[in-house]
Amino acid sequence: MAQAIRVKKKRNNYSNSKVFGRDTFLKKLFQCCEGYLEVRAIGDDGRVKSKYIPLAGGWNIVTKQIDEFCNTYKGWNLYFGVSTKDGSGRRKRNTVNLPCTWADIDYKTISKDQFEKKLSKFPFKPTVVVLSGRGQHLYFLLDKQVDQAVGGKIEMINEWIASALGGDNVRILHE
Repeated sequence: MAQAIRVKKKRNNYSNSKVFGRDTFLKKLFQCCEGYLEVRAIGDDGRVKSKYIPLAGGWNIVTKQIDEFCNTYKGWNLYFGVSTKDGSGRRKRNTVNLPCTWADIDYKTISKDQFEKKLSKFPFKPTVVVLSGRGQHLYFLLDKQVDQAVGGKIEMINEWIASALGGDNVRILHE
């Protein structure tokens, strides 16, 4: 979770991109959201540990709690939930806000060249691109976050983005 984040200024041109850190990225993504940010750690043995961090406490507190979680689970695979939650679970019914649509592109299912070609023809440019090491995570920030009632529409949009760009099947909110 501590990797550098790139915001593209021009399509497919990283030399003109802005690089910023995890905290700036998460603040940009969740600045207008309510509820809890879910952070998750998955160990090599498959164990999963989750924490729900209240966004209402302010970004200094959120950042401190993320740092503590990352330090506790150093060496584990660390993730965050794209939708904010009510703090009682990670299911669709627990969703409070969705700040974006998204896609996960892994180069194991599509080559980087094929992906870049598809992205160059795609009608929308991602707001934020995270270079994941094995691909890219694309985030298309919404002008205004949406609530759980609109989640089904976001799922359809995510499915369309993934289909058009060769993305993985992580576009669905958990049932």
